[in-house]
Amino acid sequence: MTTTLATTSSRRDPAYHRALAFECAMRTADGLATPIPRGLLIADGANPLVWDVNTLWIDDADGVTADELVAEARRWQGPLGLAHRSILVADESAWRRLAPGLEDAGYMLEVNVVMRHGGSPVPAPDVEVEHPEPAALSAAVAAYIASEPFGTDPEAASQVLAHVVRRPAGAEERWFSVVRSGDVVAYARLWHADGVAQVEDVVVLPVWRRRGFGRAVVAAATRAALELEPELLFIIAADDDWPKDLYAELGYAPVGRLALFRQIPAVD
Repeated sequence: MTTTLATTSSRRDPAYHRALAFECAMRTADGLATPIPRGLLIADGANPLVWDVNTLWIDDADGVTADELVAEARRWQGPLGLAHRSILVADESAWRRLAPGLEDAGYMLEVNVVMRHGGSPVPAPDVEVEHPEPAALSAAVAAYIASEPFGTDPEAASQVLAHVVRRPAGAEERWFSVVRSGDVVAYARLWHADGVAQVEDVVVLPVWRRRGFGRAVVAAATRAALELEPELLFIIAADDDWPKDLYAELGYAPVGRLALFRQIPAVD
């Protein structure tokens, strides 16, 4: 991993900081990050419609105002010709302070919770889980993208597909899937590097949900990660959705929350 973020807040759980540094490194492993005064500008010119790799990653929000962050997004993202603006704020006390002003400026708030695994054994899945190569997952990833609102735009769908199946440099990667009638209907992946492991991209196709397949792929990925004996194993979940409860049942516990502020379409 080549990207590092400065430690700017003693209020953070060390596991939270390390997890965020790993998550950032996975996003920017292909040279997509440029240091800016308060963090990083993450920009992928080949995939401008993929929000995760076209965002301001703000690690140091001490003393900054919402208006100043809006101006920073305009300064750094405006020249890129993006159709959106995206700001990630890592420190919870900062994003809670900034949220009202950013929402007044037309930014929507999404909160994600970083959850660390406690190391306890995880029971084997109740259904068979396979270990496919990334190429075997393209149809399932495309089907999932098509089920999401952004999937109605062919160009956005194509860019997101290319982003998801691309393996980040500098990390070991394994995929886990449930297959029915020859088709992948649920999947998750595991990244591992430098003593850190992350379970990521957990998906069950809509018509196959509520059958335990999500639990199966997360359990399988978690068990595989624990065999690597990482110093840190984590997963990131939406803070307002039920999957975080499933992850808690499998041994994950919150260590911090980050905020994503998005303005769609961009207003300059």
